[in-house]
Amino acid sequence: MLRQRITANGQKTQRPAEGVPAFSALTHLIRPRPVQTQRTPAPGDWVDTSAFGGPRLLHRDLIRVFSQSRISLGFATAGSSHLTDRRLTHLRLREFEAPMSGALYLTEDQPELAEYFEPGREVLTYADRDELLAKVRYYLGHSEQAERIRRAALERARRDHTWQHRFRQLFTALGLRANQEAR
Repeated sequence: MLRQRITANGQKTQRPAEGVPAFSALTHLIRPRPVQTQRTPAPGDWVDTSAFGGPRLLHRDLIRVFSQSRISLGFATAGSSHLTDRRLTHLRLREFEAPMSGALYLTEDQPELAEYFEPGREVLTYADRDELLAKVRYYLGHSEQAERIRRAALERARRDHTWQHRFRQLFTALGLRANQEAR
């Protein structure tokens, strides 16, 4: 059974019914290890395999993947520093795309994320593979809590993280008057 869902771009999509696990784990070549800790995808699961030579998703398909997935996984590590022996992280557009598409977003813990979303209330974070797997299991079994977080992230993204919002911030910082009607 599928439930109809409306995404941030206004398109109607179908979400899996309760109990149907689906993931969107979109990765980079330098981060294949966390994906290997996941189970083999079932026929209803979504996985972008472009990092491993598989098909790439079009942007409209990416929105559908986020919208239909019960959990969207993010990987924030961009590499490591040979000077300090610590991992380097950065925000990706995905940190905004997944919540804007109505996804329950679970990503690597990184300091910058808290400037845009409240971890634990609007997005979920993990520090290592054990915590990643524990949170996946927990939220697949606690759909009401997952839905609360998903909705909070979508509301925050629509309120604070649209292109119109960013341009208003830019114009304000430049001392220009932004068009307040462009919402």
